[in-house]
Amino acid sequence: MPMLTPAQVHIDQPLTNLTIAYLQSTTGFIADQVFPNVPVSKQTDKYYIYNREDFNRSGNVKPLGPRTRPERVGMSLSTDSYAIEVRALATDFDFQTLANEDTALDIRAAQSRMLTMQMMIDREKRWADTYFSAGIWATEYEGVSGGPNAGEVRQWDDYVNSNPI
Repeated sequence: MPMLTPAQVHIDQPLTNLTIAYLQSTTGFIADQVFPNVPVSKQTDKYYIYNREDFNRSGNVKPLGPRTRPERVGMSLSTDSYAIEVRALATDFDFQTLANEDTALDIRAAQSRMLTMQMMIDREKRWADTYFSAGIWATEYEGVSGGPNAGEVRQWDDYVNSNPI
């Protein structure tokens, strides 16, 4: 007598409440925290710079006697230019594929997240390559493996003793 099996009474289908994607948290990115984005309306323009020394000078504050004027100080101003390099990344999909996608998928949203993640990784890598290069900073540390002493830092690629994201 033939018996039905579990495989005969069910056709496998994708879960509608689970999809796996490989994204990292955006809180780990630091380029825009070190140098925040500044909205601008032009691709090139100028900006003002106050003289750092004017704001950090000491020794000008004096006791003020009756009917005397306080010490007068001033400040200077300069300008510099910026030029924005436009970067882009794109993906595409066709309406036939979108019309046929399973309920569990949201291809448009997934592609948007993928593009955003790749753009953020690119910005982070360009920032690190620019500002973690030799000759950029007045003080540079080589990095040591294991526990650093005073004036030393742990190597970035010390995978046993470090916890990079």
